[in-house]
Amino acid sequence: MPTTARPPVSAIPNPIRIGSAALAEAAPASANTTAQAHAKRAQLPRDIPFPPPRRSLMAASGDANAATAVPPMAGLAVRLATPEEAPLIATLVTEAFAEYRGRLVPESGALSETPATVAAWLAAGYGALAEAGGEAVGAALFRREPGLLYLGRLAVPPQHRRRGVAAALLGFIEAEARRTGFGALALGVRIALPENRRLFEAHGFREIARLAHPGFVEPTSVRMIKPLA
Repeated sequence: MPTTARPPVSAIPNPIRIGSAALAEAAPASANTTAQAHAKRAQLPRDIPFPPPRRSLMAASGDANAATAVPPMAGLAVRLATPEEAPLIATLVTEAFAEYRGRLVPESGALSETPATVAAWLAAGYGALAEAGGEAVGAALFRREPGLLYLGRLAVPPQHRRRGVAAALLGFIEAEARRTGFGALALGVRIALPENRRLFEAHGFREIARLAHPGFVEPTSVRMIKPLA
């Protein structure tokens, strides 16, 4: 594990795309950084319970139009993640994106997520955990950028999909953006995953640009934004 000091937010690749670019490798947060992270959490909203959705949608890694009916998840709530939960979030992300292995070119960076990379993200940004019945059922990583909050990972493992988890995570992040005065949410999604783009469109995001990964001539991802009027 690297022993260099934690990089500033600006040193983390931008954008960090859903299902694409990996988070920057960095050392685990120091005691001072951990204290700062806890201070940040004190300024953010408490757990937010979510009522059953009127219609269920999947998180990144899935089909937003799947016809299989699954009962809404009872007791679903979203809260901020702690630095100590980096290993749990890394597991949720790799489980959610496992189905993309060998499907995307270049390979999804989410498949290489580790407790160390998630810890670096949490030190420079924020994480959210969705829970139901004492079990973690989804996670998201996001950070502040000028004028907006950027969603870097949205992950719901297959066994918890179509039950409102992705919608709850997106709602939590939107609530934080509005509470702190940010004017928009932004994210990136692979062009090869139209089902994921449909999910975000259903939640009010629209395409604003197409981007290419380093070394590629043709666009490989879509930049999407949701204005918060």
